[in-house]
Amino acid sequence: MRFTRTMVIAVSAAAVFTSTATAAVAAPAVPAFEPFGTLVAQSSDETQEAYEKIALMVEQNPDQFTGARIDGPNTITVTAPHGADVSSRIAGLRSGVGVTVQRTVRSYAQLQGTKEKIGALIRGGAHRDGIVGVGVDGTRGVTTVYATGESGKARASLKQRFGDAIVFRQVSAPQFVEADRNRDTAAHFGGAGYSMWNDRHTAVRPYCSTAFPVVLRGVYYMLTAGHCLPAATSFPDAWATAFTSTTLPPVSYYFGTRSTTTMGGQFGAPADGTQDVYGDWALLSGSTYAAYVYNCANVTGSCTAVPVGAASWTTPSVNAGVCTSGRTTGQICRQHVVDATADAWIEGVYVRHLAMFTRDDGGCDTVRRGDSGGAVYQGMSTRPGYQRALGIVTATDYCTSWYTKLSGVRAWNSAVWMPTL
Repeated sequence: MRFTRTMVIAVSAAAVFTSTATAAVAAPAVPAFEPFGTLVAQSSDETQEAYEKIALMVEQNPDQFTGARIDGPNTITVTAPHGADVSSRIAGLRSGVGVTVQRTVRSYAQLQGTKEKIGALIRGGAHRDGIVGVGVDGTRGVTTVYATGESGKARASLKQRFGDAIVFRQVSAPQFVEADRNRDTAAHFGGAGYSMWNDRHTAVRPYCSTAFPVVLRGVYYMLTAGHCLPAATSFPDAWATAFTSTTLPPVSYYFGTRSTTTMGGQFGAPADGTQDVYGDWALLSGSTYAAYVYNCANVTGSCTAVPVGAASWTTPSVNAGVCTSGRTTGQICRQHVVDATADAWIEGVYVRHLAMFTRDDGGCDTVRRGDSGGAVYQGMSTRPGYQRALGIVTATDYCTSWYTKLSGVRAWNSAVWMPTL
C-alpha cells in the first residue's frame, strides 16, 4: 500500500497599531496502535445459537443495538446506546445462557456510517500508503482502522477528522494467498488443493484450496476464493495439484469449472467485480462434493477429515476460535477472530464481508499462499468431532489473516444452503 498560520493580534484601544505574528503549528499527534483482543473459552452450542439470534437482531435493528460478543462458554455481552430498550428483545433466548447488557455512546448504525466514510476514502485513493482496512468493534462502540507502521500521517489525519469514534490496530498490507490434499478425488473435501488450468489443458496456474459445498436450486457447488478464479481468467478449470502434466489425469481428480465469481480481472491481477458487495468467493461446478474438511497438519500423503455439522451465516463473535484448512499449511487451529466486520484494500481492490483472525499466541504461523479458498471453521461443543463452517480463506499479511464470511454468499442469494452431516 503503497499543514503555517498567520495570526492578527489586536491590542488595546489605547494602542495605535496592530501586529501580525506567524505562529508555528505543531504537527497533529500520531495516535498509537492498540493491541488485538485475546481468545475466550470455546462457547457451548446453546450459547452460539443464542449469539447468532442476537447478531441477527443487531443487523436488523442497527439504531437500537451496538454489538454483541461471546464472553465465555455460557455468557454473552450485548451492547446498546443509552436509552435503547433492548432487554425485552433478548429476554428468553435460551435458558442457561447469561446475557449482560452494557451501554455505549454510539449505535451500530453510527459505527457502520463511520466505517463507510473511511472505506470511501480508501477506495477513492486517500491514505492508501498506510491504511489497509476498516472494521467495527460493536462491543466497545468504536470503528477500528487497520494501518501499517508507516501510516503516521494518515492516522493523524483520520484522528483529527473522526476523533474518539475510531481506534487503530497495526497490520501489514494484506495479500491474497493463492500460491493426500494434493490428490483429492471426488467427492471433493474442503481444505484440498487444486491448480487452475486452461480449457485445452495446455497451461496451468498454481495453487488454491477448497472450502465447503453449497447448494442452489438443486445444483451442488464447491466454495473457493474469487481471486483464484476471476471473471476474465483463461484458467477456469480446477484439477488436483499433484498432477502437473498436460496429460489429463483420471476424471476423479477434476474439481470442476468456475461457475460464478465475485472477482474481476485475471489471476494475479484482480479487478473490481462484486467483491465490494459480496466478499471474495467463487463457485466450482461439474464434479461432486462432500461436507468434510481435511484436518491433518501434513499437505501430502494420507490425511484424515472431519465432518461438517452446521454452518453459520451470520457475523461471528469477536474472539471466537477458528481453524483453517488449506493446501499449503494444512490445518491450523488455536486462532481467533479479532474483527468480525472488516473491509480491506487488498492488491488494488476493496473487499467486504471479511473477518480478521490471528494466532492465539500472538505468533505468525497462519495461512500462506496456496491456502486461498480454504475452509474456515470451528468445533461444535455438543457434537464432538463435528465442525461449524464459517467462511473462506482470503488474504494474509503473514501474521494477521482475513476470511470471507458465509454471509457474503447468502447476501448474493438468500436461497443458498449448505449440506451438513
